[in-house]
Amino acid sequence: MTWWKKFSSLRNRGEFDAELAEEMRLHIEEHTAELIREGLSPAEAIRRARAQFGSQASLGERTRDEWRLRWLEDLLSDVRYGLRSLRRSPGFLAVAVLSLALGIGVNTTLFSLTTEFLFSVPSVRDGATLWSARVGGNSHIGAEQFRFLRESNLFHGVAGYREDGEINWRSNGETRSLHAFRVSDNLFDLAGIPLALGRGIQRGDEDVVVISHAMWRSNLASDADVIGRVLELDGRPHRVIGVLPEDHRSLFGFGLSSDLYAPVRGNLYSLILVIRSADGLSQTALLERLHAAARRLDELFPDRNFKYVQNCHMDPLQGLERFKGRTMMGIAAFFAMLLTVAGLLLMIACINVSNLVLARGSARVQEFAVRASLGAGRWRLVRQILTESLLLASAGTAAGLAINFLLTRLLNRIPLDLPVQLALRMEPDWRLLAYATLLAVGCSIAVGLLPALRISRGELGVAMKSSVGGRLTLRRVLVVAQVAVSIVVLTAAVLFARNLAASAGVEPSFDLDRTMYVRVRLTPDRNQDVAKKAAFADRVQREIEALPGVRALALTLMIPMNDDATHGGSLQRDGVGERIFMRYHFNRAGPGYFATIGVPLAAGREFAAAEPADSIIVNESFARQFLAADLLSDAPSTSALSSESRATPSTPT
Repeated sequence: MTWWKKFSSLRNRGEFDAELAEEMRLHIEEHTAELIREGLSPAEAIRRARAQFGSQASLGERTRDEWRLRWLEDLLSDVRYGLRSLRRSPGFLAVAVLSLALGIGVNTTLFSLTTEFLFSVPSVRDGATLWSARVGGNSHIGAEQFRFLRESNLFHGVAGYREDGEINWRSNGETRSLHAFRVSDNLFDLAGIPLALGRGIQRGDEDVVVISHAMWRSNLASDADVIGRVLELDGRPHRVIGVLPEDHRSLFGFGLSSDLYAPVRGNLYSLILVIRSADGLSQTALLERLHAAARRLDELFPDRNFKYVQNCHMDPLQGLERFKGRTMMGIAAFFAMLLTVAGLLLMIACINVSNLVLARGSARVQEFAVRASLGAGRWRLVRQILTESLLLASAGTAAGLAINFLLTRLLNRIPLDLPVQLALRMEPDWRLLAYATLLAVGCSIAVGLLPALRISRGELGVAMKSSVGGRLTLRRVLVVAQVAVSIVVLTAAVLFARNLAASAGVEPSFDLDRTMYVRVRLTPDRNQDVAKKAAFADRVQREIEALPGVRALALTLMIPMNDDATHGGSLQRDGVGERIFMRYHFNRAGPGYFATIGVPLAAGREFAAAEPADSIIVNESFARQFLAADLLSDAPSTSALSSESRATPSTPT
């Protein structure tokens, strides 16, 4: 007997019953005819045939049991009864569904945000064979070293990219800043990046650009003839050759996007390595090849203070393996904390609805007592309450997914004022559906299990009366649990708000009230001459200093609390002893910088107008830990510091 026949009998119950009745009638008629042939009268033959056949109702019921899915019919019966029961309590239904919808909506929205940032798959071909590589512990590699790796034939393919930050776009007499990526001329082909219009950057391309769908839509008015259009970028004409799809996700992940992609120019660049592995090649085998390439780089580009073979890494561009690094683990921990807080909020909602179910059960004592007296066992009553809880959780999940849809659409459209371009593209997918299903099942158990066991036990009237007695009952336990979880969430919120307020009120050690900055970006191709850039800076400085109200002015490479650059290198004190490799934050500043921003020096002096290139100013922490210097003493420090460092650009690594 197949499942399909059982489902068919369930779907066509009337037809099945008619066929069963007809078949039993035929059996009785055939047996009656046999008895008549044996000499019995027709009336006696019919009476004896029916007696020998037995009860038609009992036989029909046994036959139906063989042909039907009892558990499914019981479930459908419970669902129909539960729907009628909930429809009779619209106030309870509305409060319960709204409570669960808010909790599930927040949870699913944060889940969508987490999957978008951490698990979004880059828009590439066969992303499982694409890897991000590091040699010497650096996230970037120089032009000559990149060319060697690309031509080494150790890998199926090697490409590279880097965040170029700002690029100037001159249009209709105005200049605006765009966010740009510079890529090697083989990245689009190697990674298999799809395009909505045109083509990607190819070997030999110069002064071309691939733009994002957002830039094409907002800045170029969705121009159908955009391919071939010339844009003036950094003072040079660039021809548009392609437009990325609207759902494009970059190789870097985390929602990082860009207005445009352009090929790298010249030899003074550094790139993040992207390697395509051959099919079936493991991460261990790839890492061995990378070590072999790094050893060859150490031979070709010797440096006594730096070794390419040290701290080599191969990290996949997608999947859980990405989270082995310290930076990735920190980001994952942040989102885990958000989901935990959202889970606590959902727990409060479940406890609230569970208490409502228990309170509603006090009005249904007579109903359950009657059903129990008619033969319904405890498990039958528990199943009914759990079915109603599942209906509540399903309705709450559906409403929560609607809230998720609205919130994600809103978040996708909110522009984020950040140093890097972020484009969120949260869309419903199978992961969200699976997570929502898991929440629905969990909520139905959390809401209905304890009330079901409490309400369905023997002596229902006494059980419900005890719920208002003086001892610690289930309803009081639920209230205590709800208050406890609420206190945890409220305490976390207060601590977060207090820390946020404290962070906002922390004095940054420089004058924020009277200090302002102006960021100037010079076009790279037109400002390669150092003398011209210095003359331009001097002229701008003199003109600004002549303005009324300007007390002091200084030049700097980076702005505190806005920019960051981390350098790594080996340091040696007084030219003797063991060299120590360390990472440190670094900035370049002109004369009068500290006086301009209002930072006093603990010892020593500021940079002079004609300061030697090897002069540095360090903070107190560095001086105490590395130089063993007491800056609070009157004697100036005379420690010499030699440094051999390799810069790591400020792109997140």
